[in-house]
Amino acid sequence: MSQERKCKWFQGCSTSLSSYNNSDLCGPHQKEQNELETAAREKAFWNYRIPTSRRKVSRSKKPIEVLIKNTKERLTAEGILTTVCQAYQVTLDELISRNRKATYSSPRQVAMYLLRTDLQMSFPEIGRMLKRDHSNIMHGFRRIEQLLKSDATLTHRVELIRSQYKSPA
Repeated sequence: MSQERKCKWFQGCSTSLSSYNNSDLCGPHQKEQNELETAAREKAFWNYRIPTSRRKVSRSKKPIEVLIKNTKERLTAEGILTTVCQAYQVTLDELISRNRKATYSSPRQVAMYLLRTDLQMSFPEIGRMLKRDHSNIMHGFRRIEQLLKSDATLTHRVELIRSQYKSPA
């Protein structure tokens, strides 16, 4: 004797499942479950890709490929860090490292300045990204801000870095 299978939807649906249905959910609940899983995957993807300060609820029905393409074209923190690393010929690990040598601290402070001015990231956000306390980020930002007023070489270098990550690829 075969036992009658019931839908296992969390709200207690009592719909009987036919023998040809391999799912544990009835048709309407299976569709709803698929929509919930898709929404969760998309939310997880966008929460990972977009910093919290820039997240906005999107009501668009654009295909995911269009959304991904648009995200890649936007200015990102990773893009700024990569460009700074290339300009100063250091690796990302060296940029984020605890090393206090000028070889690494100067590009790190330039990155702090650019993240703050161009992406309007908060000091704590930049600190989490660079594994530093927000007060260190504030110091680095202010230091570069002061140096830009008096050091033409640094001003030129920062503008060159900006032009590299803002220009179309």
